[in-house]
Amino acid sequence: MDMKYPPLSKEEVRASVLGRGGARPPALLHKWAGEGLREAYGEALDEVLDRYPDDVPRGLVLQPGDWRMPEDFPDDYRWDFRDAGEEGPDSHGLDSGDDIIRTWADLEPFLDHLHKLGEMVSDGLPIFEPVREAVRASEGRYVIAEKCHYFYERLWMLRGMQNIMLDFHDHPDEVHRLCDGLLQFALLVVEGCAQCGADGYLTTNDLGHQTGLMMSPDTFRQFLKPRLSALAEACHAHGMDFWLHSCGNLTEILPDLMEIGVTCLHPLQHGAMDWERTAQTLDGRITAWPGADVQQVLPYGTPAEVREHVRHLIDTFYRPGEGRLVVAAGNGITLPTTLENIDAFLDETFRYGLEVSA
Repeated sequence: MDMKYPPLSKEEVRASVLGRGGARPPALLHKWAGEGLREAYGEALDEVLDRYPDDVPRGLVLQPGDWRMPEDFPDDYRWDFRDAGEEGPDSHGLDSGDDIIRTWADLEPFLDHLHKLGEMVSDGLPIFEPVREAVRASEGRYVIAEKCHYFYERLWMLRGMQNIMLDFHDHPDEVHRLCDGLLQFALLVVEGCAQCGADGYLTTNDLGHQTGLMMSPDTFRQFLKPRLSALAEACHAHGMDFWLHSCGNLTEILPDLMEIGVTCLHPLQHGAMDWERTAQTLDGRITAWPGADVQQVLPYGTPAEVREHVRHLIDTFYRPGEGRLVVAAGNGITLPTTLENIDAFLDETFRYGLEVSA
């Protein structure tokens, strides 16, 4: 099927991301099929999505498994440091983590194991092959290497969300040591992605809920900000842009994220953050990567209302002559969103993006 709009070149994406204009705002994470969507629509969903380009191809770095290694990888390529077979609980709450660092007595063996994981990566473990393949297949376009869950998400996955919230206050020294160990592993990953030829590095780090941060701004600044800053600095030193996804209301730490060198920030969550106020705060210092509302507008609006919403998104964040905007879905698009609304969202993203850029 022929696409309705051609994809952007690497130069055009980078122009918009770095505030140098561009043919239109790029689109990334705009085809995010959430829970149940593909099962409901099948091939009909692909027929809609395939009409529109992916401006930024992505290659997912192969992360360690939790209790089991990824297929065809060494048995030790997993976060758990115990002997194979000592598995965690079969079922647990989504916020309970994977029961890997059960008590802080597990910290030293975990850090030793984390060092071994780094050695495996340095010795040529093929965790970067999807990134290399994305670069090879990109025909010279802008490519992102994606490595999820740094740093807050990885902390609670290892310790459990309730535990890590208490640990920030009761065991700060141990949390700092854990963060530093994770950072050293992440820096090896950044270097490997750069060697593959990636143009940007994307990580996920959900820091907010609907009305505010998961933790106090001071806690963020003490534990997470220095490591995100080091990650961003490493990306820039290797010639890569730093892309960050974080759901929730981040209003209180937007200046911090600008300060540490985030290049593009997603999703500036509609309904949780005031878009006009957010655009004023960003002020073109970093690139807005806002997501269309997948909680109310896309599932419950009409196609005309969806198009109006997309125009509002672009009008709010697009900076004439600079760009500084990437368009996305706010998160996974779920039922009861109709195919007509998905098509309206995507078509207006490209149609109106071309119009305002011209």
